[in-house]
Amino acid sequence: SNRTLASALARKLEDVADHHDGLVPLHGRLFAQWMHFAYPHECPYPHLAGTTKISVEGSEEAGLKLSWSEAEMRSYVESSPDSAKATGCDMQDPEQDSCPLTTMWVHEEELVDAAGWSATLASRELVAKPASRRVSLGLRTCMLVAFFLSCAASLRSLVQSGLSSLGSSNGDKVGKPQTKAGVILV
Repeated sequence: SNRTLASALARKLEDVADHHDGLVPLHGRLFAQWMHFAYPHECPYPHLAGTTKISVEGSEEAGLKLSWSEAEMRSYVESSPDSAKATGCDMQDPEQDSCPLTTMWVHEEELVDAAGWSATLASRELVAKPASRRVSLGLRTCMLVAFFLSCAASLRSLVQSGLSSLGSSNGDKVGKPQTKAGVILV
């Protein structure tokens, strides 16, 4: 349904996001709990795992009914007190200690698919780091180019030194200009 949510309820959703570094896992218990408080008739309260027990065996023999007729359910709903009035909760301020949001909220997370959530967080970290990776890649490329240029300069110097020593050992005649011609590919 389309309606305006109480500010306390919006703050609870922000708390859930803060608990998960800015994200809200949709298949987590905290979000299901928030949904229950936002839409109590549509969404059941998500109890912590292992805290509730459904006992069907022996219920009929113990006098507990497993199903009620529509008239019995209507009678029960009409006879039960309004929870906000029964607790003294002023719904204008749902953060009062007597309000259901404050008294029933359990800030303990249980993820239905914890492995999937971990993968989501890992992919989020990969997406968050592309700028630093580009800088790192650029720096590595510059270092590699500098290394190759340094190697080329050293090789050129070595070849020039070798050629000049070869030229002076061939018994060049004094007074005759030396000419060195050649192409060195690096």
